[in-house]
Amino acid sequence: MKNVGGILGILGGLLGGADVIPYLAAHGSILGIAGSACAVSCFCLGIAVLLTGGRVAGLLMILPAIAGTILAFGLMTPAILGAGLASYHGRYSSTVEDPEAVSLRLEREVQQRYGSGN
Repeated sequence: MKNVGGILGILGGLLGGADVIPYLAAHGSILGIAGSACAVSCFCLGIAVLLTGGRVAGLLMILPAIAGTILAFGLMTPAILGAGLASYHGRYSSTVEDPEAVSLRLEREVQQRYGSGN
């Protein structure tokens, strides 16, 4: 589901950009600049969700998705859904293993896979 969230984030960024960027070119207002920034950030964070599968990228995508939906007249709604899916189903590694424990675990895995080395 986190991959679906990343794809929806990218789709929301593309739809919002398709709506806001022509408005920016025609009028050049601050709303066009803010909307295009939201579209680009949702697009990039959607890619980050796909690459990392992380919950943090989904959480970071919520704010530009909501702001972009307001500025792009509702076309960035898939980005809100994608941010919710990515933040709920993404992984978050809050535990840091001790380097010695990692070394011992890897050594055991190598010994199990390839034998004792004699």
